[in-house]
Amino acid sequence: MKLSNIFLFIGAAAASYKLVENRQKIQEEIIETTDSLDKAKDSLANIQRNIAIIQEQKEQAKDIAQDLTYKYKVLENQAQVQIQQVKDIWEKYEQMLDWVVGTYVEALNIIHYCHDRYAYEAIEMALHDKEIVRTMGCGIAGLSIVADSLSAIKYAKVYPIRDESGLVVDYRTEGDFPIYGNDDDRADDIAATVVHTVMSKIRAIPLYRDAIPTQSVLTITSNVVYGKATGSFPSGHRKGTPFSPGANPENGMDTHGMVASMLSVGKLDYNDALDGISLTNTITPQGLGRTKEEQVANLVGILDAGFLADESCVEDATQGF
Repeated sequence: MKLSNIFLFIGAAAASYKLVENRQKIQEEIIETTDSLDKAKDSLANIQRNIAIIQEQKEQAKDIAQDLTYKYKVLENQAQVQIQQVKDIWEKYEQMLDWVVGTYVEALNIIHYCHDRYAYEAIEMALHDKEIVRTMGCGIAGLSIVADSLSAIKYAKVYPIRDESGLVVDYRTEGDFPIYGNDDDRADDIAATVVHTVMSKIRAIPLYRDAIPTQSVLTITSNVVYGKATGSFPSGHRKGTPFSPGANPENGMDTHGMVASMLSVGKLDYNDALDGISLTNTITPQGLGRTKEEQVANLVGILDAGFLADESCVEDATQGF
């Protein structure tokens, strides 16, 4: 045997020995590689499944977005319709106020003209100073009912009930709405707007002998008479029942206590009612506390909460208030 063949044989034998020696390690590496390949396949499959889920969720999100967009547009349209309805009702209310205020002021002008013509009060007038400030006193009643009814129209659903002739004889109101007299700006602002609107319309009409127009939100007994002659309202006020007196909340509708009702009435602009704004409350000593000291302290607290000092009411030692 040639020497080269011997070396070749020895090399092959060594390689075979080395291969046999590392067979276990090679098998382990092959198994590990196979496992890694299987894991990579599983990961790829998971990625593909996740991509499919994302695509599905993307489509669902797209559908949800389209649905929400549709619902938003529907709600927006409904809100716009409701807002327009409120505006239409307010415009019609103002048209009615134009007629009421015009008729009211015309009647007052006639009354004061007749006072002068027939000298009903000649003796009383003789006692006046030379320079007379002439005012024309107007007044409104049922403020709380108007405020609550407009609030019901704005914040709830109101359905008119008609008789056989088509005349509205009652209302059906569904849903809650803010009530004047509970320190809720939504209802209180409506009341203040009504008072301001009426006074503005009075000011726009020429008055007899250039009198200064004034207005009051107070009643003595007229609220009972007016109530007897008035129908039902969207607020729930029933036909023929008395109005609440003055600027008081509707009877039984102020549920947040006396201070809240005082704060509501306080939001009415006094410049729109220079003849006075009345709030009638009844307080019993027993309702203020058990002891004399407690009753006095609670009464003072109520007065402090309801009557806030104005800069124009600061006492001047030389001029008085």
